[in-house]
Amino acid sequence: MKYKLISIVLLFALCISTGVVLAEDTTEYDKTTIDDNSPLNSGENINEYDDVEVTTAHGTAPDIQYTIAKDAGDIDSYNAGFFENMGNYWLVLDYNEDRPIDLRLHLDESYITPYTVSDTETKAGNSTFNTNIVNKGESMSISVKMDSSDTYVVPLDTSQAQRSKATDILSTRIPFIDDTDVFSSEEWQYVSDDAFAMDTDATYAIQAANPDDIVVQYEDGEDWEIIPESSTTSKPYYQMERSGDNNVYVVNTDVDKQTDIRYKSERTTTDNISEIQNGFDDIISNMREDLSSLF
Repeated sequence: MKYKLISIVLLFALCISTGVVLAEDTTEYDKTTIDDNSPLNSGENINEYDDVEVTTAHGTAPDIQYTIAKDAGDIDSYNAGFFENMGNYWLVLDYNEDRPIDLRLHLDESYITPYTVSDTETKAGNSTFNTNIVNKGESMSISVKMDSSDTYVVPLDTSQAQRSKATDILSTRIPFIDDTDVFSSEEWQYVSDDAFAMDTDATYAIQAANPDDIVVQYEDGEDWEIIPESSTTSKPYYQMERSGDNNVYVVNTDVDKQTDIRYKSERTTTDNISEIQNGFDDIISNMREDLSSLF
């Protein structure tokens, strides 16, 4: 143990005397942001990719040749294994300058559903990259540090893309409001009686994603009563819909009996779970289509 300690001390002294310093990488990278101006985002390249599942474009500032392919067999810079190739698409950056840059580009959703990862290793070029969802989900931001002229292969994880797509489907298919969860309904929204003009047939419009889910009530003393859908009623209000829009219209039938009203989306737990199941059905269907295209 004594001799090992002496050896370590001598090695450290030798490093100092010869000017060798053990320190973190201090490379300074030029921030290079091309974002939506990425050459791959041209309509011509997107159409070519749709047709043959590989496309190449060249950029001059910086000097990079960009290639994206669904199959690693269409690129020469990395030999992917069978399962690795099944789980990724491939973005290849042939960088032709010697200055270190921190490149950020946007990739259109036509190539792959945007998703987010951090500090993931490239498959060639000895670097790391990050991705993020931008442009309201229409693009994926990709950031790669490139030290010098080299080829950098960025694997685009299709399983991450599928998970991101699943999240998007579920969040858009379930019209929750006010942070309600799958087991609850929307909170009541209140409308004061002074929202109606002081005349018979005064109307108040309630905007609704689905009018059939809206429950509307009026205040009757200490209770709340459902507003009927028929105009032939003795109640002070009735509700109606009009062809061509999603509004629910509340009509006052008696100016002497105007009271406060309230409304909410009365989706049941069963309704919400059914929407989730429909979302998963869409995902499974898309996965089947992707698998069938492989054979």
